[in-house]
This record gives sequence, structure tokens and C-alpha cells, in this order.
Amino acid sequence: MSGCIYASVNLEFRGLPLSHSVHAEQFLVVNAAAVGKSKLCAIAISHMPCGHCRQFLQEIRGAGGIRIIVTSSDAKWRTVSSLLPRPFGPHDLLPKHVPLVLEPHDSPLVGNPATAVITNGFANGDLEARLREAAEAAARAAHTPYSECPSRFAVADGKGRVYAGGYAWSPRRIIRH
Repeated sequence: MSGCIYASVNLEFRGLPLSHSVHAEQFLVVNAAAVGKSKLCAIAISHMPCGHCRQFLQEIRGAGGIRIIVTSSDAKWRTVSSLLPRPFGPHDLLPKHVPLVLEPHDSPLVGNPATAVITNGFANGDLEARLREAAEAAARAAHTPYSECPSRFAVADGKGRVYAGGYAWSPRRIIRH
């Protein structure tokens, strides 16, 4: 256990249905994955996780043992398995060797992985190459075991710093990180 603490929030978008929101529990898992954490031990949340979030947590190997405390209720520790007594998830759908969320991925890329780089005329050869490299690395790290379609993106700010992300996919949600 690293002892790291991550904060997360709900991301809700005006004018879009609630199904387009990213819930705090999902945001937390994606943040941990983005920095290379391999395990999630405990979660403190303000309200009981919804069904989407309980299902999303199933994408973590050993999810049943993750401890959850709900701060707005009796503040009693629970486990994911107590909140989802008959889980259905990757253990039902995928071979055992397939990496889950928080596990290293090396997703195969089909075809030309860098076919679409849009630079709006601002990128020089070096920046374009760095954008392509970052997007390809994000695709390889994407969690897409069901669709096997690792999507990715990379952007650069005005100072040439490159930021990249890919998908974390579960049968119930697609989360971009």
C-alpha cells in the first residue's frame, strides 16, 4: 500500500443526461490508473455508490475486498462484495490473463496507430512527433478488453507540454482519462 490519497468529484455536464456524467468513484479509479497505481484499498465517499459505480469497481482485480466508508450515513466500513452480493464482471466475461483496470496494459494497435494528428498549423515536426508518441502510448495503456479498440488522444499547450489519455472501459461505462 502506497498511502497515497486521491480526491475525486462528480463531473456533470449542463444540458446532457446524467448518463454522460463521470461519477466520483469512477473518477477516482481512473486517476489512480493514470498515475500507475496497481491497487485500491479503501474509498471514503459521501453517499452510497450507485449501481454503475459498483459495477465499475468490478473492473479491479480483487474488487470485493475494497473497503468503503460512507461519510453521510452510519460511517460503518463495508466491502464492495457486501454492496454487490452477486457480482457480474470481468471474471465472467474475460480470460483470467487479461489485465484489468489498475494493471499494466500493452494493448495491440491495429493498422496505422497515428493516422489522425490535427495540429492546426501550430505544431512543428518535433511537437507533432511527441504528440503521436504520447497518443500511441495512451492507446497501449487503454483498458479496452471488451471492445479491443484502444482509443486515445494527445494535446499540447502553448508551451509545448504534451498531455495524453485513453479509455478505461467497463461493460457499463466508458471513462476517458
